Amino acid sequence: MNVDQRGAAVPDVSVIVPVFNTMPYLTECLRSLEQQTLGLGAVQVIAVNDGSTDAGPAELERFAAEHPNSVVVRHQSNSGGPANPCNEGLALATGRYVFFLGSDDHLAPDALERLVTRADEWGSDVIFGTMVGVNDRYVDQRIYAEEASDLSFETHPLAYSLSNTKLFRRSLVEERGIRYPEDLRVGSDQLFVVATILQASRVSVLVGDPFYFAVKRDDRSNITYASTWASRLRDITTIMDRIAAMVEPGEIRDSILRRHFHFELGSLLKRDFPGLDGQERDELLAGYRLLAERYLTDGVADRLPVLHRVPAMLAVAHDDETLLAATQFDGDRQPALVLRDGQAYADLPGFGRHPDAWYRRNPGGILDHLEAATTVADMRLVNGSVLVRGTTSIEVVDAEQMFVALTRVREDHEVLPARRIDTRRQKSRRLHPVRMGSAGPAGTQWQAEVPLPIVDEMPAEGLVWEARLRFTVDRWTYDLPIDLPETSDRARSREHLSWQTIRLEGRAEGYVRISQRAGLKAL
Repeated sequence: MNVDQRGAAVPDVSVIVPVFNTMPYLTECLRSLEQQTLGLGAVQVIAVNDGSTDAGPAELERFAAEHPNSVVVRHQSNSGGPANPCNEGLALATGRYVFFLGSDDHLAPDALERLVTRADEWGSDVIFGTMVGVNDRYVDQRIYAEEASDLSFETHPLAYSLSNTKLFRRSLVEERGIRYPEDLRVGSDQLFVVATILQASRVSVLVGDPFYFAVKRDDRSNITYASTWASRLRDITTIMDRIAAMVEPGEIRDSILRRHFHFELGSLLKRDFPGLDGQERDELLAGYRLLAERYLTDGVADRLPVLHRVPAMLAVAHDDETLLAATQFDGDRQPALVLRDGQAYADLPGFGRHPDAWYRRNPGGILDHLEAATTVADMRLVNGSVLVRGTTSIEVVDAEQMFVALTRVREDHEVLPARRIDTRRQKSRRLHPVRMGSAGPAGTQWQAEVPLPIVDEMPAEGLVWEARLRFTVDRWTYDLPIDLPETSDRARSREHLSWQTIRLEGRAEGYVRISQRAGLKAL
């Protein structure tokens, strides 16, 4: 606990909790504040009851009576959304930092202590920790990939974490007069967070054990789930226009608004549009096209995931029939992958009729797709070469984008997992393009013939070569271990190879390497 110039106690953090009909979740929320390791003596809890009609007001009074020196409760008539209660909480806050907590959510016991300690250490104006969803609440995890003391919109996916569930330096908020816009039912926190981050000297993220648990209520009554498509479109239009007024055109604005084409507007196209009737579809698309005309720059479109870029471009192109077909694809139903002209494309509706650039796959996610779509069925020695055969559901138009590589490794070499590497850093130049065969129910058959390297003098310890399956896309090489069915590795080796001269060694993980021993000749 700090003191001000008059000697009055100053809490480390004021926790602002807007409350509207969230029982019984409110009880767990308050309990998580009571259990904070920072101690309620260093915490000011400000609960603003926004006209609740359930047992919430009584629960707040009970909590305040148990902690009279740490809890402030304000009761008011319903304002229509969380913005006004947040602003009222800011007016009552006295802590060095402020933290906003949803009354249906809860915190880990050490959340506030960890955040305050690191904010003091780093001098952070805004800092947040790992958030996870409860009861199937979706929380994007890309922002928590790595701990960092200094983030920016240009270098980090900050725009994918615009909820207000963060610790803010209160002096910054007050000096800049930053408040929640009260004319929005949904998304007012986004404008508050964007304005604060743009003014902050340092924004930080902590990762590890979860700090914040975001709960989806069993009845889906969270305001973001209960809103209609029309109200969400209206609010997101206001949000994007106001962000654009704050930020000049360019990389920063694109980095923020890309999130809205991906999430909020992407949801309107992929989730709402297919279920609407003709007139409502026209109204939704009219609003979407207006925002696209203003803000869907090349910088935004190029970095959208292909499952969102294609519907966006089809909407702009007024190809409503193809748009409807494209909305049927999601994370569970992936389009086929096409390798052509050094690139990877998604075979979504309209591919071949519309510009290829709309259908280009971004690097993220390609590796998983390649792994899932390609299998190796057989690997054997034939006339001094290793013959590798398998199937793939990928359409390989350019055969030189898929090949088998042979790399020299140590005897005790551990098989590397699938990975993406810069093509310019490849060490192996023993690359053997595949030949594509006939298509069948399991996919297109492929095979590659890999000559074993000729060695003039065999070292006493022998030579070990590892065969890898590789794909090239743009400047990247996607490098996969060759994984044979583990039940038949040994039988295949004995049947097709001279076991005394050259053998395929089945690893415990099922991966395979080729070993040639000293002083022996292949039959």
